[in-house]
Formats: sequence, structure tokens, C-alpha cells
Amino acid sequence: MKKSTTGLLILLFCVFGIIGISQQTTLKAPEPLYAVLGIGAAAGIFLMIGGRRSTRAQRTESKSDQKERAGGRKAVSKDTPVYIVRLPKAEAYATPSVCCSCLQPTERVWPISEWQGLTRRSMSFRCCQTCAKEKYPWWTYSAPVSFTYDARSGQMIFAFHHRQYAADFARMNGGNPP
Repeated sequence: MKKSTTGLLILLFCVFGIIGISQQTTLKAPEPLYAVLGIGAAAGIFLMIGGRRSTRAQRTESKSDQKERAGGRKAVSKDTPVYIVRLPKAEAYATPSVCCSCLQPTERVWPISEWQGLTRRSMSFRCCQTCAKEKYPWWTYSAPVSFTYDARSGQMIFAFHHRQYAADFARMNGGNPP
């Protein structure tokens, strides 16, 4: 859980605690409880502010820091190019038998789901353990492949982070390589 979310939860708990204590007429000395809950609320505010600063600092990290943090591999960032493949809508698509991020042979399958309105589509792509841990950890909410259905054109639109994988995927399914 992010620091800012934790701070918000602590702040809300303390504020509701103060409101609850203020409505209790049977408490003889509520001042120590007010003090503890006030300190907790202040701590929640500091966590919220600190969480925002650390997130901002992570976004402005240089690319060399990202590469070093990823153990020598290039971490995926907002600047990573995306390669688009458009294919006719089908029940299933063939996928290359290599990692969709580093092109190393792998048997590990990464299930990816996309929501469009009330419809959920799922597909599985191969992604090695190293790339899954270093480039696409679960807490970043990013995946090596994304896809959506374009109702106007009747096509599935796939977005890949690796040009060669996108080209192989397009060739295997009768599409045009990016």
C-alpha cells in the first residue's frame, strides 16, 4: 500500500475517533485521547505528504538510475516506445514461444486481462521470470502487452514494448508488422 494511502487511512481513523469521543458525554477525562488521536492525525498528514514526494521523486528518476535499479536491464518507463499491431477480431491468436519482453525462450505464461466497458477479454503471453520481476512487477500495474477491441473498425489493437516481438506476432496472425 502506498504511503499516501496509509496516511489517509490513519488520518480518517483519527478524525472519526475525535468525533466519536466528542459525542461521548460519559467520559470524565477525554483530553489524553484527544492528544493521542491528534498526534495520529498529524502523522497521517505527514505520511500523505511524504508519500507524494517519494512518488514524484521516483517519476523524475534518471534513466540510468532505472537501469541500475533493474539489475542492468532496462526498466520500462513512460518513455518506452510502443509498437501497435492491428488484427481482425478472432477467438484466439498465435503467440511466439519467446518472452514478449526480452525474446528469450520461455515456457512461463503471463495472463493479461483488459476491460472495455462491461466486457473482459483475456489472453496469455509468454514472459520470463526475470522480466516479470524486474520490468513488470505487480505493484506498477503495467504489463508487457496491452490490447483492446475497436468496435468501429472491428479490429483488435495490440500494443507491445518490443518491436521484434510485435513483428513476429503480426506475421503469425496474418497482420502487418509495425
